[in-house]
Amino acid sequence: MPAAAWLTHTCRRGAALLNRAWQVYSRLLAAFRDPSAPPGQPAPLHIVPFAGAGAGFALSLILGPTELLKCRLQTTSHKAGPSEILRHVIAEEGLMGLTRGLGATFIREVPGNALFFTTYEWLRRTEWLGSGSGGRSREAGGDNSSSSNSSSISNNSSSSCSSSSRSSNRAVEQLWAAARGAGSAIVCGGLAGVAMWGTILPLDVAKSRIQVARPGGPWDVGVAAHLRMLWAEGGARALWSGLTPTLVVVHASDDDAVLTRAMLGEFTGSTIFQLIGSAAAAGGAGAAIAANSLGLIPLIYAFAAISGAHFNPAVSFMFLLNGTFNFKKFLSYAVAQIAGCVLGALLCTVLLPGVTVGMGAAGPGAWAPAAGVAATAIFGWECIMTAFLCITVNNTSPGKPGASVASPIGVGLVVMASALACGALTGSLLNPARALGPALVFQHLGAGTVALYLSAQLAGAALASTLCQALGGGDEPRRAARAAA
Repeated sequence: MPAAAWLTHTCRRGAALLNRAWQVYSRLLAAFRDPSAPPGQPAPLHIVPFAGAGAGFALSLILGPTELLKCRLQTTSHKAGPSEILRHVIAEEGLMGLTRGLGATFIREVPGNALFFTTYEWLRRTEWLGSGSGGRSREAGGDNSSSSNSSSISNNSSSSCSSSSRSSNRAVEQLWAAARGAGSAIVCGGLAGVAMWGTILPLDVAKSRIQVARPGGPWDVGVAAHLRMLWAEGGARALWSGLTPTLVVVHASDDDAVLTRAMLGEFTGSTIFQLIGSAAAAGGAGAAIAANSLGLIPLIYAFAAISGAHFNPAVSFMFLLNGTFNFKKFLSYAVAQIAGCVLGALLCTVLLPGVTVGMGAAGPGAWAPAAGVAATAIFGWECIMTAFLCITVNNTSPGKPGASVASPIGVGLVVMASALACGALTGSLLNPARALGPALVFQHLGAGTVALYLSAQLAGAALASTLCQALGGGDEPRRAARAAA
């Protein structure tokens, strides 16, 4: 089997390998639990590191020999397949040669997995993104302001609700809870992975050097010796060499590499956009309008050439509908944008005094429609203003060949004009990611309210796509972009 094909096969097996580690962890966690504990009660956090360490030990037995072959394949000076590398190792060092670096793998995986699972469980149990029972109780009515907003939009009066309407609302609430739980798992898992690899990467670098070392050579030494050598060679830079490609998923094809770069741009820009808008809300409506509109302009200048600087799933959805994006690209952008806005809202809990997860309507950037505004008015304003924004982005095409250098200013002015027109009524969100970020973190609104806003914004994107295609607006920049590609 060629090396490239073998590595592809190895990558495809990665998910199954991680799943096996999770199974080992789950079984160890169950074994360590107090048998008298009530069913469904989470295991105490202090036993999680031991279960994670056990999973790391089991994983090392598989990773040791396979990563040995991978490292040798990546450093060989001639074309060779895994079977040839395997025969060479056995001929040169015997069967024990396959255990080269196994000790270093244990040193990396045992504490690494203990840290990963402990960080993941801690984040989930502290109800980041409202995944715990506290978030569910607040959503069900613990927050008076959110329940009043939700009820005013979803129902004219509780006495007039039909059974079918109540069933529909329950279904929406269940879907919202499931989506919030999935989002929590993704974000917490990602943060746990960052914590793990940011800590153990020097051990991984040392392990890789041990596995490519020849018997009796200068690199045929232990982990501690390699760490000293790395520090002498380049200090912290050498110890954490390769940190960025480790934390960012690097795909095999050039197109996917470009998409990964664009996702990172959308994630970073959305994080900053959310943070600026949320923090400015404490200064009143005028400060929030200025920060959101003026702050968006330099962000577009900074990221337009990298990703197009959407920072908005509605804009990306419009490009999906008009054929500029395929579904994979749209989904990648939307995930990055929503994750960025969630992180931006979470940063407020660190950077602003007195701000906590799940604090409700008092959270910075926690939006809500004005009292007494009908659902049709909310839908209409959000739909029309989102369409206005999307048409402007489509026709000015910031970051595309032939676009005017003033394009970002036009987009910022649309955000300002919309905020002045309907901000006092709906909050003038125009952005599903900006709607979801604070809603997930501060848990101040019910699913019915969020669903109304999201549907209006996506409808606005669809309206913009239809109008732009009918009028032919923005075709020249897109044709130039496709020709350049």
